[in-house]
Amino acid sequence: MKHEKIQIKEFEEKINANGDQIIKYKVIDTVGIEEIDTFGLLKSVIFDADVAKYTTIVRTNFPEFEDELKYQQDQQKLRAENPSIFKILSAIRIIYTDNPPLLGRTASVNQEIRKDLRKRLLVHLATCQGTYRPQNLDTMNDRVGSYMTENEKVLQELKNLKKLSEQQKKLSQEEKKRLIDQIQSLEEKSAQLRVQKYSFDGNGKSTLANVLTNSDEFTESAGSISEARGIQIKEFEERIDLSDDQTSRSSYHIKEGLNQILFVTNGRFTKEEINTFGLLRSVIFDTKVAAYTTIVRTNFPEFEDQDECDKDQLNLQNENDAIFKILRASRVIYIDNPPLKGRSVNTNREIREESRRILLTHLATCQGIYRPENLDDMNDRIGSYMTENERILQELENFKKRSEDEKRLSAEEKSKLNDKIRSLEAQSKNLQEQISHQAEPSGVCMIL
Repeated sequence: MKHEKIQIKEFEEKINANGDQIIKYKVIDTVGIEEIDTFGLLKSVIFDADVAKYTTIVRTNFPEFEDELKYQQDQQKLRAENPSIFKILSAIRIIYTDNPPLLGRTASVNQEIRKDLRKRLLVHLATCQGTYRPQNLDTMNDRVGSYMTENEKVLQELKNLKKLSEQQKKLSQEEKKRLIDQIQSLEEKSAQLRVQKYSFDGNGKSTLANVLTNSDEFTESAGSISEARGIQIKEFEERIDLSDDQTSRSSYHIKEGLNQILFVTNGRFTKEEINTFGLLRSVIFDTKVAAYTTIVRTNFPEFEDQDECDKDQLNLQNENDAIFKILRASRVIYIDNPPLKGRSVNTNREIREESRRILLTHLATCQGIYRPENLDDMNDRIGSYMTENERILQELENFKKRSEDEKRLSAEEKSKLNDKIRSLEAQSKNLQEQISHQAEPSGVCMIL
């Protein structure tokens, strides 16, 4: 959920039994703003470099917040993610918390966890008694105004660029049209290739696979970075090796037939998820795929309350026409697979067992075998995309070798077009590498 504006609320708290120590503080909620960009904004525009000394990073949704070793490992992963995060973590204190929802079976346990976490936060705030008065705050309006002036200047320059100079007019209309058509074609090809490789980390696919197979052989992560990579396969009755596989081998498994495709989502449908569902119908399988697809709504603590499930499904249907069509064509089940970590591990294990029972009961009704007719030529079609991509790259290479005609472009237009071509070339190369390793999961169920 994104806020329309920053939300601020003031608090006053007694932090000991005698009430002789009182702290006052404000909570500024910036949900919906990119974290790294926000911190850079704090240092460079709103405040100054000293802001780091008065900032605390609160890492939420961390069930193992009481295990010091676990959150040290999490910090190491965050630092390794990119240089910007490393600099932020090196300058700021970090505390770990978990604010689980007060819903479902774990509501009472979660209430106790929240109380302890509140104490932890207040104790930390009691040590933060210094007052921060940034010197540059008084001039912020002037600086914001200068940014606006600079922005207007850039917009005017863009308008000027749109007016072709005498040198740009030397470019023939035919050449210009061919160039624009080529770039549009590259964008369309890149978009077509990109949609085949969409994957949604953090939706709970690995957790669902563990619950379904009653095992822990699929990599789960409660940390900041998804740890699952590649394809993992496990049969219910006969154990086989987990493997990363090529598309041809996965297609072989799928050719034997699928009972059901499990389309996993943990909340509101994203544009990428809607596109992926369309991809199942138009590229990988056929229009009959909806009859063999179940949408699995994960991370839903009230999954045992049918009224809440119905209410959520109604909200999803009202979101837009595309989602309405998906839900109308497929079945939807609700589960919750909380992590087996922290204080609620025993209760969470029972919840996962109940989720597994719901899944297996549902799968018992899915005995039809789905053998899509167009699956046999899927590898050929993916191969044709790769061949076409190679052809596009060759066209790009030839285009860069232009002689006198290319020199007639103005410096501004040439730079703009070259940047566009380099970007498309990088995208195409990346997509080619991704598709060469692409594989579709198979077996009794496919979890997307």
